[in-house]
Amino acid sequence: MLLKRTTPNTITTVAALRRDLRDATQRGYAMTSGENVADVSAVAIPLNLGSESFALALAGPTHRIHQAVPVILKALSRLRDEMALA
Repeated sequence: MLLKRTTPNTITTVAALRRDLRDATQRGYAMTSGENVADVSAVAIPLNLGSESFALALAGPTHRIHQAVPVILKALSRLRDEMALA
């Protein structure tokens, strides 16, 4: 089964998507790099509130996201912690 390609970086096979999901699970965060919109990347972390599961993400221009991943992860984690306490 092929997935719809929207940019040259789009994951188009189920096997590649599974690998990407496995890698994200092992890392503890997910990244996308121009997979849906060219030159836009995102970083996301899991957010569990009670019995509900979400993703907390930040997207922006690829060149800015890639150079700031550690800072973004720290900010997202802090926000997640604050949301869990609310």
